Amino acid sequence: MLEWPPEYVDAELLTRAYAAVPAERKDAAFRDNQKDPRDTATPRGMASLLQSLADGRLLSSSSTKRLLEILSETVTFSDRLQAGISGGRTLGA
Repeated sequence: MLEWPPEYVDAELLTRAYAAVPAERKDAAFRDNQKDPRDTATPRGMASLLQSLADGRLLSSSSTKRLLEILSETVTFSDRLQAGISGGRTLGA
């Protein structure tokens, strides 16, 4: 089971924790993940999902607004989704 403490937002701490996991355990987890059909999103599919969310086609307007707020306030590493949005745009704009 994956434990994800909030401190892992610190990239250095996360890197050290990852390095402490034995290679055999990482390999087994990878193999298990590859067998799981639920995690099969494509980049195009995720972009389509986010566009549908931003266009208000998935949730009520208040739920859409709240979810977009949560997404924009979520702290992630610099190479994640928010980092890939160009031109000063945000997930909610």
